[in-house]
Amino acid sequence: MGPEGPWEPRFDDPIYLEKLDNFLNAFARRYDGKPWLRYVDQVLVILMAIGFLSIPYGIIRDNWSQIVGSTPPDDLTEPVHKAVDKLLTQHGLSEHRLRLGQLGRQAYVQLYVIFTPEEARGIDSSEMDEFRQQLYDILKNDYANLVIDVIFTQDAVWAERSVNSSP
Repeated sequence: MGPEGPWEPRFDDPIYLEKLDNFLNAFARRYDGKPWLRYVDQVLVILMAIGFLSIPYGIIRDNWSQIVGSTPPDDLTEPVHKAVDKLLTQHGLSEHRLRLGQLGRQAYVQLYVIFTPEEARGIDSSEMDEFRQQLYDILKNDYANLVIDVIFTQDAVWAERSVNSSP
């Protein structure tokens, strides 16, 4: 690099064109008739492809659990379990099913709260919404992109079916 910045040839300069022509002629004389020369292009393409395959391989390896939809690791699920247990205790509820997932940066929390008919008599929709909001408020700092579904039901069969357990 020169004082005025990077050097760039003038491609229409007669001196440059003469030097380029001399280089190409010398290159052709040296390698003309070499039987292996016809394979250089294919070999270079194969080597570059092998080098670039490491990128998608690394992405797939690092995100395999998300691709197949398995439960996120414990360090990501522990805050959810603690928050759910805390809220259920505060509201006098205990039976629940929890399904957690992660897709990219989004964390999915699907909570089924199962209550008895006696418990249901004291719960209205505003309390259900308050429960959802409290859960969101507890978890929003641990997960940047949080999706929460809280389903209230009296029939445990629906919760079991939804979390892929046998009813």
